[in-house]
Formats: sequence, C-alpha cells, structure tokens
Amino acid sequence: MSARAQALAEQFERANGELIAAIGQCGDEGWGVRCADTGWTAAVQADHLGAGQAFIADRIGRLARGEVDAPLPMAVIEQANEQRAGQRAGVSRDEAIAQLRENGAAMAQMIRGLSDEQLARTGQIVAEVPARSVEQWIAYLSIGEIERHGGRLREAIGA
Repeated sequence: MSARAQALAEQFERANGELIAAIGQCGDEGWGVRCADTGWTAAVQADHLGAGQAFIADRIGRLARGEVDAPLPMAVIEQANEQRAGQRAGVSRDEAIAQLRENGAAMAQMIRGLSDEQLARTGQIVAEVPARSVEQWIAYLSIGEIERHGGRLREAIGA
C-alpha cells in the first residue's frame, strides 16, 4: 500500500466524517436552509456531496487505471447537478448520511488501493481544468468538494 494513498484516504475519511457529524446534528429547520455557494438547501447540498463521491471515485479510478475518458465540460456537470437537485429536494438526513457513509467508504477504499505510479498518472476529468495527477484530482475533487461545499453546508446549518 502506498503511504501517500493511505494519507489521502485518511484525509478524505476525516473530512467526510466531520461532514456526516455536522449533518447528524442538523435540526429539521436547518435541513431546509439555503447554502450560500449553490443556493441549494442543506438537504440537496448533502445529497450532492454523497452522490458526487460515487461519480468522482469512478472517474478518478478510471484515470488511475489509464482508461482514457473525454473530459467532461463544466456545463454538462452543472446541468446534471441541477437536474439531480430538482429530483432530490425531499431527501432525508438519514438518506444523505447513509449515502455519504456508503460512497465515502467506497471512495476511501479506491484511494487506498492506488499505487504511487497511479497517483502520479495525469489526465483531465473536467474540460475547463488543466490535466492534473490522480493525487491532485483526489485533493481537488474528493477532499476539496467536501471542504468547499461541505463548509458552506456547515455554515448554513450553523454547525
């Protein structure tokens, strides 16, 4: 096991665990509060983060294995996010937490399984973002999404 991969997995698990704990403490009134960065409710933002983990793990895993995918345009990503946001407006805290736990465990497992060679492999995932290494994508998308969107969610619910 790569020591770098282990450290990234632990950093991801810590961020994901803090987010889950904050959501678990959120009352009913906070669940409908809007997040400053997206305008989504806390419920939709939590669902976005949990669902996004499965998508991100798949894309990063494919890049790590050397599978070439066309980078996704940001407009396509945003359209999919908005469509899901509309469909998941009524997500419960328990559903969101379960999704974050399940997809978070899969993400951490994927990260732990990466070799140093795979962490160094580069490519594009998002069309408007220059090629990065797998390690950089993990920091930006896996951990960074929780820090960015999760931070705004925590602010919105006062956690």
